[in-house]
Amino acid sequence: MHKLTADSGLQRNTAVAVSHFLTAAPTVARINGIATVPARIAAMVAAPYGLRNVAVPRDLGTFPTQIAWHPHQRRDPRHVWLRDLLLSLTATST
Repeated sequence: MHKLTADSGLQRNTAVAVSHFLTAAPTVARINGIATVPARIAAMVAAPYGLRNVAVPRDLGTFPTQIAWHPHQRRDPRHVWLRDLLLSLTATST
């Protein structure tokens, strides 16, 4: 059980898992469910799918993010520059 649900006495009942935040809205609309997604994603996708956008009543912390690129672009100087820039912008000092 997830710590946040355990602390509140709630139990998670997962019906569907999606691979990307943007696929959550059509899935939730189809199954009449709920999903927790980043606020900016919820603001973009709630209305088109007839969903309500409600803030989560507690801090859920952060989540890992990823970038992906086609293997053919692995050595492209522009792609290397962009990936390096993103890494420098998101790096945390320890």
